[in-house]
Amino acid sequence: MSLKSKLDLNVLPSDIANVPVLRLAGTLDIYSAQELRKLMEKFSGDIALKNIILLVDDLEYIDSSGIGIIFSVGIKLKKRGGALILVNPQQMVHTALKITRALTQISLCDTFEAAIAAVNAA
Repeated sequence: MSLKSKLDLNVLPSDIANVPVLRLAGTLDIYSAQELRKLMEKFSGDIALKNIILLVDDLEYIDSSGIGIIFSVGIKLKKRGGALILVNPQQMVHTALKITRALTQISLCDTFEAAIAAVNAA
């Protein structure tokens, strides 16, 4: 029995300058979080970036490892005047973010179009 979990992590093409768009699907836990951590450190380390959009409608599970990554990147981007925007999280993911108060450092949007509008309004 393998302890590895399945996280699909894709960087999508973006028409918005300096705003990476990532799609997360599957399970974001201690076993899969390192892949996301490396990518998020790369993006959030670029001081020109103020916003990152995460499409998480197909993310089925998140544990404290994943929440920690999202929370810390959210803090970093918020300090720059930007935001980490999660689009359409499933109820389990939304509840986990709410319980841990991660929502104080990230933004939620129901649709990708709303996330783009939020970035453009900032």
